[in-house]
Amino acid sequence: MNSKLLGTLTQIKHQFEPANIDWAIGGSLLLKAHQLVEKVNDIDLIIARKDIKQADQILSELGQKLPTKPAQKPFRSKAFHQYQVHDIGVDLMADFTIEHEEGLFIYPFPDQSNLEHRLIDGTSYPCCPLEDWYVLYQLLNREATVEIIEMHFKRQGPFNPCQLQSFVSKPLPQSIKHNIQNLLEFTNT
Repeated sequence: MNSKLLGTLTQIKHQFEPANIDWAIGGSLLLKAHQLVEKVNDIDLIIARKDIKQADQILSELGQKLPTKPAQKPFRSKAFHQYQVHDIGVDLMADFTIEHEEGLFIYPFPDQSNLEHRLIDGTSYPCCPLEDWYVLYQLLNREATVEIIEMHFKRQGPFNPCQLQSFVSKPLPQSIKHNIQNLLEFTNT
């Protein structure tokens, strides 16, 4: 992994932890933590709504906050900020919201018991459940990434099938609910 990206991530962790900020890694870095991709595009951080101001302040001090752009479909997050920290792009999101054909899906910050801590280059980092990003990537129409996660689950099973099942009752397109049910049936056989 890019040493500059890893150094930036470590620096963020060392600032967020003493401030008791609830945060987790998502996006391509989460996929890398699961050894599903080689390339990491940037650092995507999901933050509890209560911590957005403090996290924004810390990241603004660590690097440069980029000008806020109006949200573009399908993104409708309540709080979304971008930073450049040591030439690494960092996206900070709270109430990550995606618009889809049947409405809005608001991704709640995962309960601490659902976060998993993954080792990245020997250091433990809080990560969003991969099951969640299986759903989020479907909402974002990232078919290739969905297929990578799906194949991983078919080989090893979801780490938390109950977490995946919980999405069936959420406001999601029927096609995504169908994909979740099919995956759960496949991994239960």
